[in-house]
Amino acid sequence: MSFLDDLNERLLKLLRRQFGEEAFDGLVERFAKIQFRTDSVKRLKIYFNLRCKVEMGIPLGEALQQLWENESDWDEDSREAANPGATAAVALKVWRDAVLSASEPLSDAMSGWIPDRDRMLIRAGEASNTLDTALRVAEEMHTSEAGMQEAIFKSLAYPGAIIVLVGAVVWVFGIKLFGPLKKTMPPSAFSPELRQLMELSDFLEVAAVPLVISAGGVVVLIVTTLNVWTGRSRVWFERLPPWSLYKLWYESAFLRTLASLLRSGEGQKTALEQMMVTASPWLKERIRAIWLRVRDGDLIGDAIMKTSQRRKKGARLDDTVAFNFPRKEMGRDIKAVQNRDDIGGLIDLLTKNWVNIEVRRLNRLSQIIFYAGMVIAACIIGYMFQSIESIADSVQHMNKHTH
Repeated sequence: MSFLDDLNERLLKLLRRQFGEEAFDGLVERFAKIQFRTDSVKRLKIYFNLRCKVEMGIPLGEALQQLWENESDWDEDSREAANPGATAAVALKVWRDAVLSASEPLSDAMSGWIPDRDRMLIRAGEASNTLDTALRVAEEMHTSEAGMQEAIFKSLAYPGAIIVLVGAVVWVFGIKLFGPLKKTMPPSAFSPELRQLMELSDFLEVAAVPLVISAGGVVVLIVTTLNVWTGRSRVWFERLPPWSLYKLWYESAFLRTLASLLRSGEGQKTALEQMMVTASPWLKERIRAIWLRVRDGDLIGDAIMKTSQRRKKGARLDDTVAFNFPRKEMGRDIKAVQNRDDIGGLIDLLTKNWVNIEVRRLNRLSQIIFYAGMVIAACIIGYMFQSIESIADSVQHMNKHTH
């Protein structure tokens, strides 16, 4: 048992006594759901172990039971679990009960526990009776796209870190230097540059907390609406980060899932229909745009290309081709192989290659942002120190007039 799991278990025992059994169980499940959904290491471990058991021919319910016993430290002699509150154990118990007692598909039982992209893959695997393959693809997708995730994080984190750094320097100068300075010297003694810095520092001193709260609120709003915001306005915002990066992230998930279904023998129209079942509102809107074209007789490559063209004026959103999902470049590559019998494998290969290219591009972009940000920060800090030099000149000037 890890230190964190041991700490979780102690905390859960305390909460059980405090809130009662029924309320406690609901609280534990909600807490475990958040932890499991955000912990990719735990998810990949469960995917791997479950895939191995499915490949061995063990029925799904029995496989989930065995995994639960492992994760909860089940003791055969005492017939008790030493650590039933461990995050993975709670998840496996919920899935096991849903599969065995309620006869739910595993993908439905996993709703809220794993990302939509993983659930879409697992749903596709269940529909095509290739659950082990779907779990393997989910593992591969997380592994191969770890570089993309890191590059996306850097692209977003560097500008934010530089803004915080510069703001913190100005704020500290305001408290440690500008405040005492105002008490000893009249405003007319300061240079225009120094007065500008003082005004900025005064603004940050008053507005720092509201700004941080507002920024946090904006981040929460963006994160919570990424998978539900649809319509024409969302299409426009997808030109800008973080929406463009979210779209980039899900393009690979869509294509890997589509490839998995096609390799299992599903038709293109059926594959898209199965993917829409578990897709989020945002993703479902884009899959439906492709599905409409496939339903009307287009092959998958042609359908994707048509969703990259401009809308006709006055056309309904569902009938238009404005989403550019996946992007036109990918549609062109898929169109070139859409008549091949092994199209599923070729789409998978194209997607892996595309992910590698995007990771390199994002890494280059993050490096450019980092160095540009450092230059800007250095210029601002240099400007501040130049302004501070004027303080010495102002002090000397005042001393001359005093004497």
